[in-house]
Amino acid sequence: MHVTGDFTTGEAVDVRIPIARVGTRAIAQFVDGFLQMVGFLGALAVLVALSLDPALEAALAIVVFVAVFVGYPLVFETVTRGRTVGKFALGLQVVRDDGGPIGLREAAIRALCAVVVDIWIFGAFGVVATITSLSSDRGRRIGDALAGTTVVALDRSIGVAPRRFPPHPILHPWAMSLALDVLDAQLCSDLRTYLLRLPDLSPPAQYELGTALTHALQRSLRVPMPTGYPPAEVVGAILAARAEQAIIDSHRV
Repeated sequence: MHVTGDFTTGEAVDVRIPIARVGTRAIAQFVDGFLQMVGFLGALAVLVALSLDPALEAALAIVVFVAVFVGYPLVFETVTRGRTVGKFALGLQVVRDDGGPIGLREAAIRALCAVVVDIWIFGAFGVVATITSLSSDRGRRIGDALAGTTVVALDRSIGVAPRRFPPHPILHPWAMSLALDVLDAQLCSDLRTYLLRLPDLSPPAQYELGTALTHALQRSLRVPMPTGYPPAEVVGAILAARAEQAIIDSHRV
């Protein structure tokens, strides 16, 4: 049985996805490690064949090591938004703590931690990574904890729960036309909290707080907000559209 993780996104979408088992992650890491070692040894063989100056050869060997063991996961996880060759083979993907796809920052932290912690400090056998994964309820190693990521089993995905805030039939096309990825996480959290608390707020409080949030949206998006609609409907349309855009983006990779 797979342990599942409940991810609540900044767009008010509840996602429940099985956490990758430690054994499955180990196999994926073995595949990636094998490919990295083959590439590293192949590059070293080329350097030796070139008969370079020993000092230059040693310097280039360090460059090759970093390029292979840091560059491989960094490039793959950035371009594919969380997957390497090993993860593709085992149906795994790295996601952010809110369930969204990772970017360059998260991939860089994970790659550097894998080299510095797992290889240089504690050896290449992944003992520390295994212990930290088994100790975490989401199976996270040190790199995951620092990057705010989790490895999930996409091929066994349980799915996405219904949106709390369905798209507005009129406002939705307008909201979908906006570049909503520029909204920061704190503002999205404030929007979601506002809609969740809406039934408990008095009508004046609903309007006052909603108006403040739409003004914040206008400043962030640099577009005027629609008039003639309650602030809650505008906020709900923005959240629903941002959730849909995130799902569309994740299907493109």
